[in-house]
Amino acid sequence: MVPCTWGDVLPFAAMIMMEIADVGAATISKAAMSKGMSSYVSVVYSSALGTIFLLPCFILQSSSLLLAYNGINYSSPTLTSAVGNLIPVFTFMLAIIFR
Repeated sequence: MVPCTWGDVLPFAAMIMMEIADVGAATISKAAMSKGMSSYVSVVYSSALGTIFLLPCFILQSSSLLLAYNGINYSSPTLTSAVGNLIPVFTFMLAIIFR
């Protein structure tokens, strides 16, 4: 029997925690809407909460985003779309290289 390390279990634990968070958010939203909260207000609250959590990531990566937009400015939309569709291929090749 092969011993199980934390690195082996971490992706599965993260997936389970995300599913629990998703079900919890749906349950809390249903309870709030049952007590009279509008679905529009729920969308605004969830968007604001997402913004608060994701804004630091955007600030840290804004320079790479700026470079990406400059690259789009100098190329065609067709090339941009093609490169966007090739991202899974690059990910697969990197996974093969670094396994």
